[in-house]
Amino acid sequence: MFLNNQCLGTYEPCGKSLTQSLAISCGAMVELKSEPIIVVKGRFRAPIQRYYGLFFYLINNRGGYIDISSVVISTNSEVFNALSLTDSWKKYEAAINKLKYEGKYAQAITNEFQAKLKQLALDKQYFADLTKAIFAGDQQKLNAILASFYQRIIKDDEFQLESYAERASLQDTLGQNEEQAAAVQDSPEGTYLPIKLDLDPIAGKNVKDIRPGDKILVRVIPENERANAFIDNARLRTESGFIRSAPFTVTSVIYPEKGVELIGKLQEGVYGRILEEQNVLVRMAEPVKPPTKAPQVSSQATLPDDKKQLLFIGAGLAGIAILAILLYFLITSF
Repeated sequence: MFLNNQCLGTYEPCGKSLTQSLAISCGAMVELKSEPIIVVKGRFRAPIQRYYGLFFYLINNRGGYIDISSVVISTNSEVFNALSLTDSWKKYEAAINKLKYEGKYAQAITNEFQAKLKQLALDKQYFADLTKAIFAGDQQKLNAILASFYQRIIKDDEFQLESYAERASLQDTLGQNEEQAAAVQDSPEGTYLPIKLDLDPIAGKNVKDIRPGDKILVRVIPENERANAFIDNARLRTESGFIRSAPFTVTSVIYPEKGVELIGKLQEGVYGRILEEQNVLVRMAEPVKPPTKAPQVSSQATLPDDKKQLLFIGAGLAGIAILAILLYFLITSF
């Protein structure tokens, strides 16, 4: 990407040192028109309202729709600086899922925007405006379209949004070495759903000990159309809205610079990928049961009282009979 005189991703006048160091060429953006999948990722901040967010869209350019859209909003200002615009969209996905999993986000407003993103993904006019700005290389227009969505609810005179559009691949990695990257590329192609680990702090298996072939439990995150469709088809959603865990067969384990990345299958053609940086215990789909002890038979068998009495009488009669025989032989011998 070459530098131009437009600020990359800033919904504000040019001149900021941060944005001057990053730019997208119009030519490079036009080239995206031939890409099957495009990613738009970014971050925003509303310092007056104290909201800081990360987001990304996966655009199916051939199909003409927004395939995946995800957002997280926090009151922690560090979220805005957690990633750079040139970081992989997979890092954005991992960061968003991690914040949600750990509960370090503003749940109410995040859920509100996530629900609106779900509706927005079906808006043909929004999709047309979005892709038109991307293909034209009009960064300011792209930022204005993205910012207008968030500014419908977040009213902040100092609102600032930065974004970045580029080609995307479902096989993007998180900076692994060539051997690890090859392992990711060998993972099966299909639909990848956002998931999180189901933990068992008592009897679970350490995530670092998980190996290909292990069956663990995960929860599908209902943050896009495909995830919600899978949840409903698999009957994982309860009447109260709780999402039940689903079995997940691990097909690949990768060790990036930090944490463990698990790739696996929910069902045929439906997969998931998890980056876990913490040392957690994972709930297994098929827990190992401790061997059951065979019931010990008492060496002293108990008998009913009536049978005990008959046994004693029988033993007494046998004793008398033996004594009588001995006496008989003693008398006849004299």
